[in-house]
Amino acid sequence: MKIVYFSVILFVLSTFCFSQNPCPNLATVEYGGRTYNTVKIGSQCWLKENLDVGTMIMSSQIPSNNGVIEKYCYNNLLANCAIYGGMYQWDEAMQYGTTVGTQGICPTDWHIPEQSEFKILAAEVGNDVWVYRAVGPGNDANSSGFSALLAGYYGNNYFGLKDTGTSYWSSQEFSALNARYWCPGLADTSGNSSKNFGISIRCINNTTFSAVNEKSGLGIPEHYSLSQNFPNPFNPSTLIKFALPFSSEVKIEVYNILGNKVEELLNGQKNAGYYEINFNAVGLPSGVYFYTIKTSSIEGKQHFTSTKKMLILK
Repeated sequence: MKIVYFSVILFVLSTFCFSQNPCPNLATVEYGGRTYNTVKIGSQCWLKENLDVGTMIMSSQIPSNNGVIEKYCYNNLLANCAIYGGMYQWDEAMQYGTTVGTQGICPTDWHIPEQSEFKILAAEVGNDVWVYRAVGPGNDANSSGFSALLAGYYGNNYFGLKDTGTSYWSSQEFSALNARYWCPGLADTSGNSSKNFGISIRCINNTTFSAVNEKSGLGIPEHYSLSQNFPNPFNPSTLIKFALPFSSEVKIEVYNILGNKVEELLNGQKNAGYYEINFNAVGLPSGVYFYTIKTSSIEGKQHFTSTKKMLILK
């Protein structure tokens, strides 16, 4: 009994610690009169709650492009929106555009997720996506801190599946009548539904956080080096490898074709060794970019600079 009790305590503590992992320098977001928390999962920054913005309309009404954000609330009860967030038709959520990755009804510097971003989210936990649901089988429910409530859906003047299932619109159009969505609990992100259905929105930040990983067991390199990214061309992410023969201050930055810095991947001290950094360019348009590394050994005796070209192709 003591072992079981101790295991439960460890699970609760680990879940609490993971869920208290807000995005760097952006723990909360004020939007539409409500405060949203954030959660960093891998390289991504997500709102921790479903979006709840706009004016409630009744299930018998149809939203229109009238300059007012219109939402459905489960069973036409405004209190359900306060708990589960609003449910939006796809066109309304996208603000009547079709551009993938558009801001839509999300806050400034946030956007409706691309389908590829849901795939990255699922891959972060080896597609064990129950960890994203607030309620699920086993002790893995919500260990990610994503906190997906089972908000249900609206369609054909019918509300259903509250406390049973949930899904999120992506900004990916499937056809003139349908759009892509993702259901936490399903690793497959290829589902599509009628744009007229009302489902939840979870916004993702335009900024990504690149994870720097040290490759162990390879010894100490003899020289500084910066490898060509792979794959190249890429969409939306690519791997950049570099080597440090000495403990060094390292800065890795990405520039566009005009020479403007668009991303800082690393700025800090690293020990001697081999490293790789995953660069997620989901917020950048297609085109030619350059990434550069600048290093100086802690002793100040060795310096290294190198630049390479890469191509984002969406």
